[in-house]
Amino acid sequence: MASSSKEKVGETIYETKDDTYAFDRSPSTASHNAGESDGAVRFNAEGFPADAEQYAVWRRGIRKLDWRAVPPLTLLWWANFIDRSNIGNAKVAGLTADLKLDGNKFNIALAVFYITYIASEIPSNMMLRKLGAKFWLPFIVFCWGVITVFFGIVKNYAGLIVIRLLLGLFEGGLLPGMPLYLSQLYPRYMVQVRLAYFYAGASLSGAFGGLLASGLIHMQGLGVQNRYLAPLKPATQKGVAGWRWIFIIEGLLTIVISCFAWWCLPSSVKKFGGLKEDERELMLAVLGRDQQNNRAKAAGVSPVLTNDGEKQVNLPPVSAPNAVGPVNAHDASNAAVHQAMVFEEEQFEWREVRRGLVEPQAWFTGLAYLCICNALYSFSLFLPTILRGIYPNISLTRLQLLTVPPYIPATVLVIIIAYLADKTRMRGPFILALLPLSMIGYIMLLATNDAKVKYGATFLIALGLYPTAPCILSLPINNTSGLYKRGTVNALQLMIANLAGFVATFIYQAKWAPKYIQGHSVALGSLILAWLFIAVNVWWCWSENRAREQGRREGNWVEYQRLVDEAEWIYGPFRSSPDSRVKTDKCRPLTAFK
Repeated sequence: MASSSKEKVGETIYETKDDTYAFDRSPSTASHNAGESDGAVRFNAEGFPADAEQYAVWRRGIRKLDWRAVPPLTLLWWANFIDRSNIGNAKVAGLTADLKLDGNKFNIALAVFYITYIASEIPSNMMLRKLGAKFWLPFIVFCWGVITVFFGIVKNYAGLIVIRLLLGLFEGGLLPGMPLYLSQLYPRYMVQVRLAYFYAGASLSGAFGGLLASGLIHMQGLGVQNRYLAPLKPATQKGVAGWRWIFIIEGLLTIVISCFAWWCLPSSVKKFGGLKEDERELMLAVLGRDQQNNRAKAAGVSPVLTNDGEKQVNLPPVSAPNAVGPVNAHDASNAAVHQAMVFEEEQFEWREVRRGLVEPQAWFTGLAYLCICNALYSFSLFLPTILRGIYPNISLTRLQLLTVPPYIPATVLVIIIAYLADKTRMRGPFILALLPLSMIGYIMLLATNDAKVKYGATFLIALGLYPTAPCILSLPINNTSGLYKRGTVNALQLMIANLAGFVATFIYQAKWAPKYIQGHSVALGSLILAWLFIAVNVWWCWSENRAREQGRREGNWVEYQRLVDEAEWIYGPFRSSPDSRVKTDKCRPLTAFK
């Protein structure tokens, strides 16, 4: 990179041309001016390698990691969504009649799932940290795959309740675990796009689940000669009921997916065998740089600066244990690599869990996500039921197929919004823009009796709901420092959000068919509340950022430094200066240090 600054040997010069910077050379790297590479990693304003050759190597490593991590995680989330929502397909295929689920028994069976689902989220993240994501995530998926198979042979209401409780116990750990795992592999501003792949998979699973269910119900009657399956046939029919095959086949698919994920997922960047050493070193350096900046933000000492074309970037000088002042480029890049490695080795402390439990953004975004999930869960669980109310006379196969199209445009929009959110480093404005689409959809369901208009409304509902989830899930990853605090905040956010399961499972009851005015009204009101909670979170972030710009959070550094001194293993010997400032976007929310 061409320098426009006067050089001083042994002292750090920050170069600002083209929004990049470099640590200047010390006597040991004096050959750099002669055009020789000193091997150090220099970063641009976005925190990525500034050197074109290094950037190409780093991107090659990221692509390798993407191919090894993203496909199996997407399949795991696809299996999660299929196995959670297939009960809605089974309901219209005869489950309630065969198990004699009168009154609210079906809704109760849906709700009990969330008791163990919510209770397992924080403990599961602690187990993930202890045992590693490569083992833990496929393990819990394997367990619920086995349980889903047994779902297909349940004979009564009591068995249904037990199965739903066990499913919640194991499924609860996947969603909080995947963002935490990704935050160990990628810089913060590359996570939402990867999360979007999962949610795109969720959207497609809604579509594929309908297609699969429409095919599996035609297996009605198979298995009658099998002495294990013969008792499962309804009294008035020959063979095993078609809705049972939905659970049996999808459970077996889940088991296969979990085995594939265990084989494919990398343990960490450090241990990923598919990387060359130069790729590994650059990826660790970028991760370390990202984690250094994130801790400064968590301490409340890094204000948000406007991205208005200002070129100068003030960076946190990095000091070696016994050095006075900043160090050279080699030491700086080594410091970044060191930070990435100690991040992987962070030890458990209850203090970090307590800090996560009082994090304001966990509560703001958790309450917003709770309201969104009221609509999201009810939509995914009851879409076949809603469509039966719109089209009461169509065949069961056609009904299942009609559940497919609303998910297709939502899948595309999930990816587009994630790319834009990571590019602009903003989340809140996108959520505020998307939620009104779903609100309009529910208003259309309430305001008209035209079947085509109502069916079109389901497209708008899906378009507004699905792209918002990766935005909300990315906030703790972007703004929380420390692996255990981050895991706690992420799980707490989802624990709050998943309380929606107790509401969403009761807002579409049989007595309100076929218009379901009460259910649509509750979903609409929930989305209005979600919009308000996100607006409050944006305001809080703006207020906090303004306080940091004015220097009113500098006192947090004393407490932050005390934590560093008490937990040297977390941060290693390389410290960020208390007056460090980084360039980022003004709208992106930052957490206040507690």
